[in-house]
Amino acid sequence: MVPLPESLTYEDVMKAFREEKRSNTITEIRKDFYTTARQLVEQLKRDHERESALDPYSAKARGLGQQINRLTEKTMQIFDFRAEKVTLMAIRAASGGKLDESRLTPEEKALLESVLQRTKASREAIFSSGERGREVIPAPTVAPMPVPPVPKTVVQERPPPVQPEGAEAKVAPGVEEVSPQQPGHDGHGGEQRKLVPEPPSTSQPVSERPTEAKGATVLLRILEDIPSFAGPDSIYKLHKEDVITLPASIGRALIKRGKAEEIAPGPS
Repeated sequence: MVPLPESLTYEDVMKAFREEKRSNTITEIRKDFYTTARQLVEQLKRDHERESALDPYSAKARGLGQQINRLTEKTMQIFDFRAEKVTLMAIRAASGGKLDESRLTPEEKALLESVLQRTKASREAIFSSGERGREVIPAPTVAPMPVPPVPKTVVQERPPPVQPEGAEAKVAPGVEEVSPQQPGHDGHGGEQRKLVPEPPSTSQPVSERPTEAKGATVLLRILEDIPSFAGPDSIYKLHKEDVITLPASIGRALIKRGKAEEIAPGPS
């Protein structure tokens, strides 16, 4: 007869939380941690319902409610700590680093595989423009053109002034270009946004302005859901925890606005 797994306790979850928060690497936890944590919360909910039926204002009922909330919160924070470390593991593995899955739970292994595949695809797309096997044409040897600093952007709330027929519409520097009447990325309507860079400040010497090679890209981790917007050659719709390679001008704008962070691949 196979012995039943040992039940998880409230103290076990709190200990796992403290250790995972302090460690820079994945810590050792039981492989059924998330399953047993869910079972523990479900049992506490049943106890809370029973006590609340007798006296919803009793100290025991209130204590059980607080314990349920704290267990749920700490379990999710443990997963978030570990998910961030799993993502970094996947990025290093995509660039040839060693991969050790011995401390991962089944849920974390599934996350690792997903991030690893998407990271590899993004790396391959840097030189293939999304077409596998496309011939790489060497760029001419020219000095890189200076790129102005990425400005802060705001949403233009008022409609643009009416332009004479045949005249080219102009958008003020540093303002997001919004096309409310065009269909969104999903084809069901919505705004498309395009970042319009602000011209470089004349007060800053040219030699001190940041430069970036034409066609430069950055590898980002998205920190929050971002509505669809138009880039130089594509329409983007980004979600929290996406790992994606974007043109440098767009990537720097998202980083500056706190919506993404740059990922530097680890050593091979």
